[in-house]
Amino acid sequence: MKKDIQAQIARAKELYGELFSECNNDIKSAKISDKTKNLIQEVLTKSRGILDQLFYQFFIDCFPETTEQEKKQLYFPICQNKQNFEKNKNVVKLVKSHKKFCLLLEEIQPYHKKNEWLLDLVKYVNERHRNLTQVVHLERKLLIIGNPSSASYINT
Repeated sequence: MKKDIQAQIARAKELYGELFSECNNDIKSAKISDKTKNLIQEVLTKSRGILDQLFYQFFIDCFPETTEQEKKQLYFPICQNKQNFEKNKNVVKLVKSHKKFCLLLEEIQPYHKKNEWLLDLVKYVNERHRNLTQVVHLERKLLIIGNPSSASYINT
């Protein structure tokens, strides 16, 4: 993996750590801070950017003859259905020579269960131009009966 992408991943981890810490502060204060909202947006944007950079680099490594105009159209494919995925021009080009990679990309598309979060990622990253991502403070209480090794847990 290229050093610049590794650096981006390291920065995303730092941002996530900051976000985790801020969320804990917000729980204590029972208020979501503007810093938390900004960090959420930064983590989401950075995550989307890393996916795009990884796909871009893989594609360019596979097809070094890619034109500058084509490079502007290289994004990590996130499709709502299999038909759109199979019609994606970059996927069509990759499938001829990198079928296993395309199978992996297809498996993680948001139309498969547990991958719907990718659509949320796109939605909230695209909102960044208009406003910060809206967040809601939810607090759950857990009642533990017994000792931790053999306890019963009840969400209240």
